[in-house]
Amino acid sequence: MNLVPGYDKVWRKESGLAEWIVGFTGAVGVKDSYSITGSAAGLCAPNDNESMNDGAGRMKLHDTSRWMVLLSFLGLMAISAGKAQATGFDRCIEELLKQAQSSLEQDTQLWVDRSQWENAWEIRTAHYQIRYAGDRAKAEAYGRLLEIMYGYYEGLLGAPPQRAEPMTVLIFPTLDAYNQFSTGNGAGPESSKYGGYYNTSDPRTPAVTYDFSHDLLVRRWLIHATTHQYLGQRFSGGYANLDNRNLAWVSYGLACYFETFQDYDGTVNAFRNLLSRETYIPLRDVLKSNIAGYGQVHFDELALFFFYMIHVREETKTVLDEDGVVESAPFRDYLVKLLNQVDVTDDPLTKMLNTSLFAEELASLEKEFKAYSY
Repeated sequence: MNLVPGYDKVWRKESGLAEWIVGFTGAVGVKDSYSITGSAAGLCAPNDNESMNDGAGRMKLHDTSRWMVLLSFLGLMAISAGKAQATGFDRCIEELLKQAQSSLEQDTQLWVDRSQWENAWEIRTAHYQIRYAGDRAKAEAYGRLLEIMYGYYEGLLGAPPQRAEPMTVLIFPTLDAYNQFSTGNGAGPESSKYGGYYNTSDPRTPAVTYDFSHDLLVRRWLIHATTHQYLGQRFSGGYANLDNRNLAWVSYGLACYFETFQDYDGTVNAFRNLLSRETYIPLRDVLKSNIAGYGQVHFDELALFFFYMIHVREETKTVLDEDGVVESAPFRDYLVKLLNQVDVTDDPLTKMLNTSLFAEELASLEKEFKAYSY
């Protein structure tokens, strides 16, 4: 046993008592037994030499139950030794008692209100840093969802450049907190109009949304916002000027399409309602609209239009071989070209998606799209 310089005589004199302390702490179910080592302050370390000193000469609380047991015993020892003449070992016990009490007070937090934004959970996943004010299990569930969706983003669009830090996701506890943050961070009108958005004005470029009693809706908002975030990282230059090129439908179509991975039935029902209530907007108008002109009807149509083009229509759908490797993906490839600012003048899909009033191919495509049984 390594002894504190100057304490070897005390140890020899009181070794029986010290060994009994070690045996007592082990006897009540404490995982490791301890020996008295360290500086003259009386620090303790496990037998496996794992230091409990925090590097600044203070006791560090690794196991609250262990210290409570030892603290209680040391208190009893101090009381029983009150009438006896003080020895070096008694002083060591007294110092240990003080440090254990101080450590217990400093390191024990009984409760933290995680519903407050300043105390919100910080959940780190492989690709995301998520800040959420609420239940930790829910925060972790959102983290798992986003990692699954990241795999889908990457599978369809390719991997973005590697980042030194994960992408930031902020889930505010209330709509008021969400809007207050958005207004103060240069967000556009979408921050109030939509449940989630990608903030390119904030240095962290976070995906932002807020908590709501309808969990499925929050999940859809998260997917929508992180799709835009992924596109911003994957196609930084081409993504930033989509609206200026009248191509807002590309990013919003992808974001709404990925929402169907979480709520396909809800998207289909919304689309059927558009048709039955005659609130459907012609594709040429949807494809020509800019961000400011978008509403929920545009989103519902774009979600299923992208689904139709990627999974259904023979001339545009993605086809995989037996090993799951992409053999052809005309519509996906066209989207990637647009996001990479490649000239698509001669691409067959440019003619197909021509939004002029007398564009026959788009009219034929739209008829098929509306008639398909989703």
